[in-house]
Amino acid sequence: MSNPGNIVGGHKANLNNPNTSEEAKQHSKEVLDNEFNGGNVDKSGDKNPQNVAGGLKAYVLVIYLEHLSGADINQHREQPPGLAGGQGLRAGAS
Repeated sequence: MSNPGNIVGGHKANLNNPNTSEEAKQHSKEVLDNEFNGGNVDKSGDKNPQNVAGGLKAYVLVIYLEHLSGADINQHREQPPGLAGGQGLRAGAS
C-alpha cells in the first residue's frame, strides 16, 4: 500500500479544492471516515533516521562554517557573491 499520509493528504486536498465535484468530495470524505479514522494518521516512525541524521549534520556544518568565517552565510541569498554591477539573480531580471 502507498504511504497512508500521502493518501490522506490527497483526499483532504480534494475536499478543499473548489474545482472538485460534490460527488468526488463525498467519495473522499467516505474514504477518510471509513479507512483512515477521519483523516487521522499515525505519524510516529514516519521519518528515516538516516535522513534525519544527515539533515542535522548538514545544519551543524552550516553553523560551524558561519562561525569560522565570522559572516552570515545567508547574507548572499538575494545576490550571490562575485556578480559585478549588482546584477543579482532575481525573478524578471533580464
